[in-house]
Amino acid sequence: MISGPSLVWAQAESAKVNGYLGTTLLPSSKQELLGGFSAGLTVGVGISKTMLEKFVLNPNIEFTASSKEHFSFSLLSLHLNLKYYPISLSKVRPYLMAIGNLSFMNLHQQAYATAQTPDAIYYGTDPSNIVVSQVVYREPDLKLQFAPTVGIGAGLGMDFTFKLKWVPFVQYSFVNYFSKSSGLLNNNFKNNTANLSTQNIVLGLRYNLYQSLSK
Repeated sequence: MISGPSLVWAQAESAKVNGYLGTTLLPSSKQELLGGFSAGLTVGVGISKTMLEKFVLNPNIEFTASSKEHFSFSLLSLHLNLKYYPISLSKVRPYLMAIGNLSFMNLHQQAYATAQTPDAIYYGTDPSNIVVSQVVYREPDLKLQFAPTVGIGAGLGMDFTFKLKWVPFVQYSFVNYFSKSSGLLNNNFKNNTANLSTQNIVLGLRYNLYQSLSK
C-alpha cells in the first residue's frame, strides 16, 4: 500500500503594511514663523517588522500640509518608529512609540502688505514735523523648498486585533523638529526664532499578509 505524504499546514507572516490618515496640530502662536497654522492634513504609508516579542520597527513615509494667512506649508517626512507593546488585552494591544525622522520642509510666503498707524513718537511732536498717518510694510514673495530638518518624538497608540489580516489602529504622536538651526530656513526667513513642533492624531489600518507553508 502506498501512502501519500502527510501535509502539515502552517501560517507564516510574510509582510505587514500600513496606511493612516489624520490631522496635525501646529504651534498656536502667530508670532512664530512656523506657528499659527490651521490644523493640517496628514497621510502616511509604511511597513512593520517584528524585532523581538514586544518590539516592532515601523518605518513610514508621511506627508503633512497646512496653511495660514499669506503662508502655505508642507512636510515630507521619513519616520523611523520603534513600537513597544507592554501588554495585550484580548483584542486590544496598546503600545508606546519612540520616533526619529528626517523631514523636508516647504514654506511659501506670498507677497503682501500691512498698514500700521504710528503713534506720535514716530514723527515727533514738533509742529514743523510732517505728520505720518500710515506706514505700509511690504513683504516679498518667498519660497523655500525641500529644506532638510531632523526631529525626535514620542507617541502612543492602540491596535484592535479583531481580524488576523486587517488591524485598525489609532495613534497620537508628538515630534519636535530642530528647524531653528536650519541654515536654509534662516537664510530665507529672518524671523525663524523657534523650533517647529507637531502633534498628530491619526486613524490607520494595517494589513498582515500571511502565507501558507507545508511540511
